[in-house]
Amino acid sequence: MDERLPLIKRDNSSLQQKKISHKSEYTKAKLSLFVMINYFAIEFAGLTQPQYIYSYLENARESNNTSVDMHNNISSNHLNNCFNKSSSSADESREQASSWTWYISLAEYGVAFPVLFYIGPLTDRIGRKPLLLYNTVMVFIAFVLKTIVVYGRFPLQYYVAASAIEGLAGTPFAFNLINHAIIADTTTLGNDRPLMMMVYDALLGLGAICSNIGTGYLIQLLGFTYLYLASSGLLLILPILILFTLEETWKPPKEKSKTSVFKLPIKNLTLCFKRQHVSNKLGYFIANLFILLLVLFPYTSISSILTLFLLGEPFCWTSEHIGWYNAGVDFVKYIGGTTMLKIMHSCCVWLKDEIIIVFAMLSSIAYLILMGFSNNDWMVYGAGSAAIFRVLSIPLLKATLSRKVNPTKQGVMFSNVYLFEVLSVLSGTTVFNNIYRQTLNIYRGFIFFVMAGFPVCGLILMGFVSCFDSTTIQKELVIEKVDIQVPSSENDVKAVQITQI
Repeated sequence: MDERLPLIKRDNSSLQQKKISHKSEYTKAKLSLFVMINYFAIEFAGLTQPQYIYSYLENARESNNTSVDMHNNISSNHLNNCFNKSSSSADESREQASSWTWYISLAEYGVAFPVLFYIGPLTDRIGRKPLLLYNTVMVFIAFVLKTIVVYGRFPLQYYVAASAIEGLAGTPFAFNLINHAIIADTTTLGNDRPLMMMVYDALLGLGAICSNIGTGYLIQLLGFTYLYLASSGLLLILPILILFTLEETWKPPKEKSKTSVFKLPIKNLTLCFKRQHVSNKLGYFIANLFILLLVLFPYTSISSILTLFLLGEPFCWTSEHIGWYNAGVDFVKYIGGTTMLKIMHSCCVWLKDEIIIVFAMLSSIAYLILMGFSNNDWMVYGAGSAAIFRVLSIPLLKATLSRKVNPTKQGVMFSNVYLFEVLSVLSGTTVFNNIYRQTLNIYRGFIFFVMAGFPVCGLILMGFVSCFDSTTIQKELVIEKVDIQVPSSENDVKAVQITQI
């Protein structure tokens, strides 16, 4: 026996695990910064868009009536004088604004839909970082073009064309898709993953809060152009930060896939037809995917309709008022919702994610119904307060789906999720904007009752899924934060399936 050798060998694997853990924490911190910058910039312009379109159309209508050149007179003053207009003229402008919002959504998300078919499988093939850079650079180019259109007061058709270029980037949905794949790479399978996904959404909310507060005042102070210019500047910084600071979290397989690039979109369908990629019943996975679609359908389409709803009678809110309200609602649902989720995970260990999702859908139903009945400011504030749990259903459903899928298929899984989200935007904006236009003269809040029907259907389907999932009860024993899911191997899933008959 060699006396020079230590009796207890150093555990190199443990040290390697700690290095991986620290590296993943740094990655999540960087991701948090990127998310806030991106969403602040996107939301900054997104909140401005319906108000700009409304003002543009009001200027066009007035210029036709007074023979004044509208290209020299577009301003935000029309957002302040709701009571000085006839009800018919205001309704006409809101109807036209709703139509143009629909055209922009069709151009943007119609182009993005086929792009997302490729981005998901490509993240599993070439890595996360290259596609993240592609997305941020293309979005920056699109926003530069939008800034030029707004500054030059060009017809709205040019704005639609710039939105189509943003669709080539995959829209912010592609950005979120890639980031969720990175989160899956750097988190464990237990409560760590849904909590991080909720934190991700909370950071989106924090970016939205900051932009909501500033947007209204800046519109009145500076007009529309400078807001688009500020968004473009932030979106220029983002790809530079990603290029020099973000490390790749995914190691592509050494054996290159023989799948043709043209056949990559087919990989998105493999999760719904191949059981080996899903760790539980395939029907359970598909049902949860459909529940997510029902939740997303009104959630992704409400923003522009709500803005037009609050600009009109009987509210006649200014852009500052709308900004503060949106900031308050975002604070309640993102910050308050994240806090409540952490409390429930810490204090109520027995509380399943499915039960929290039910609470979230009930919160969404209450919010939409109260908004539909609103005829004064206080009822609108009450509806916003009811939305505290509303946002929780989306990250929890995403985390549930992610845990059921093989680690090497996370990109494909989130591609399916965001394809559903784009589908919900395309169909939601088409359906809801048309319903809003047709019912505006009958009952202004009717659209919100229609929207409430979708989470009601999701709630019913969730009840069936929970009751009739299977004849066996499966419990997962997950070792939290001992190891991070290493994407280069399929054998690093830290879960033990204990089946009770």
